[in-house]
Amino acid sequence: MIQVDDWEGNNMHFKQKQASMALGGLKDPSMPAVSPMMALLVFFLFSFSTQATLIWDETFLVNTDIYAIVAVSETTLYAGTFTGGVFRTDDGGDSWVLLGLTGKPIVSMVATSPLTLYAGTNREGIFYSQDGGVSWSSLNDGLPGNQVQSLSVVNGVVYASVREHTTGHIHLFRLNGNLWELTGLVHFNAADVIEFNNALYAGGEGGVRRSTDGGNTWIEVNNNVGPNALAVWNGTLYAGTSDHVWRLNPDDTWSKLYQGLLTATIGDLIVWQKTLYAANDGGGVASLSVGSDIWTPENTALTAHRGALLTLAATGTALYVGVGAGSVLRAQLEPIPEPSTLVLLGIGLLGIMGLSKRRRQK
Repeated sequence: MIQVDDWEGNNMHFKQKQASMALGGLKDPSMPAVSPMMALLVFFLFSFSTQATLIWDETFLVNTDIYAIVAVSETTLYAGTFTGGVFRTDDGGDSWVLLGLTGKPIVSMVATSPLTLYAGTNREGIFYSQDGGVSWSSLNDGLPGNQVQSLSVVNGVVYASVREHTTGHIHLFRLNGNLWELTGLVHFNAADVIEFNNALYAGGEGGVRRSTDGGNTWIEVNNNVGPNALAVWNGTLYAGTSDHVWRLNPDDTWSKLYQGLLTATIGDLIVWQKTLYAANDGGGVASLSVGSDIWTPENTALTAHRGALLTLAATGTALYVGVGAGSVLRAQLEPIPEPSTLVLLGIGLLGIMGLSKRRRQK
């Protein structure tokens, strides 16, 4: 057993050796020597094995804005366009097929199952499909107007922000069966509704509202900026606005996260691969990693996009961006070599370094 006094003495001796080596560059025979080449090799292998790159490609659908992309499986996604109709891909975005609703000004779309879709338009109300977009029916009973601002789905419940025809006021409705019911959120243009900490949060013009009773009553959690999108990431609520991204603090105050964003306007937020992504309108896509408050631009192949970045969607293997000029941009992570490959690479580099050293000694 090591006595406390002995441990403290040994520990102090070890610290003194560390300090003398760090300050004076002294060699200690009792500690392993690390050559500069070995340190460089370790750094290279660590960096190579932990840094991933996004590879982007682009599919052009139709010459109109893409306002919504909905992923329902690893390979099946739907895209809702403004007057161009609804498209579907069954191969992860390699090819798209037009389904219907052509001429309808779709501004939002959600899904409650792989085959059940809801599309909101800004002139003709809401349509729904129960067969994966093959056929569509109107679903407007209970709504006071046909100008839809947004659709959201929380725990299988569909919410719609709709402008009242007679007064122009915008209210939040909840679908109950085939009937839309008015929630307690009135005179508020909700761009997004999300669940966080067992409460509903709605963000839009006028700030953020919170409900703890399923949407019957709401209180203000205001950041004085109207969010275009909300996202929950790493146990925290984030709001994408026309004034960068804001993070909700435990005391209901907000902190702005703007460093690294190329422009102020955020079109959408999404969590993918344990990372928060923002559609930075006019500035490409940006990512935020755990433990960082600085955004990283992910602008490879995005510098020449022809329109605003309007919407984001993701599967397990790919990130999708809907662009205002009819394109869907897809990003996939560059494959990272298996650990065995890295070990073989390291052994090979060590062999080359050893051979080079022996040649220099001859």
